[in-house]
Amino acid sequence: MKLQYTVHVLVIELIINIFLVLFCFKQMLDKNKQKSIIRNLSMYNETLNHLYDGIRCFKHDFVNFIQSLEGYVKCNDMDGIRMMTDAIYTECRSICNLETLNPEMINNPAIYNLLVNKYKLACNKKIIMNIEVQCDLDKLNIDDYHLCRILGILVDNAIEAVKTCKEKIINI
Repeated sequence: MKLQYTVHVLVIELIINIFLVLFCFKQMLDKNKQKSIIRNLSMYNETLNHLYDGIRCFKHDFVNFIQSLEGYVKCNDMDGIRMMTDAIYTECRSICNLETLNPEMINNPAIYNLLVNKYKLACNKKIIMNIEVQCDLDKLNIDDYHLCRILGILVDNAIEAVKTCKEKIINI
């Protein structure tokens, strides 16, 4: 009888221990998920700050652009007008392209972070990078590691190849 009682106590203790281990494991997974979310939000915040800085600079330069453009208009200098509008259009496109670096559009955190870093690299090298996402990246039949590896290599190669081009534009 005492042996049977001891076995029941051990079984109950084992069940409690299993539940405690599972609970701790779930807490650990939740904590890792929260860390991942915080890391992604931090990267998105950095992207928004970059966008804000670009818009602030653009706003400041826009007044100067309009004043300069007025001089070309008064002289009826169409080449000067074209040159100024091309320059402002190029800068405007680079700022507008940051809108595509939205975690809601690029719904895979690994791909999002990769593209943000490649975008910054391209901007630092005065390369325009247009990004268009046409599918739900989480529904692709490839794991994140391989997709990041392939995409990273392709973008790195594109950045390297565009250095020799007249127009430094990469379309993804």
